[in-house]
Amino acid sequence: MAEIQVFKTEITHVCVLIKSYEPQINNLSQAFVFHNQMEECKEYIKERTSMLNYLEKSIYSATQFHNTCVKEAAENITGRVEQKVREKLMLDLNKHLELEPDVLEVAII
Repeated sequence: MAEIQVFKTEITHVCVLIKSYEPQINNLSQAFVFHNQMEECKEYIKERTSMLNYLEKSIYSATQFHNTCVKEAAENITGRVEQKVREKLMLDLNKHLELEPDVLEVAII
């Protein structure tokens, strides 16, 4: 049973990581402010593009890791011999996953 707690903890940590990107996402969601000089505009676009690429890669990696944790937890549970234990653990994992949906909505943005 402690093994499942490890998966739940990893899932929670990944969700917290994804949630931590929200301020940067909100910053990118604001209207672009272009400067008067061409060089300033180019630098501004370069910075915004760089931040967007960073967030895209980071969130993608985190969601992939989240999916891997969920899959490994499910495989661990289905490998149990006793059906009652499997059902209890699967319900517990499902309940835990239902607590985290708001955090993962950030990844959809």
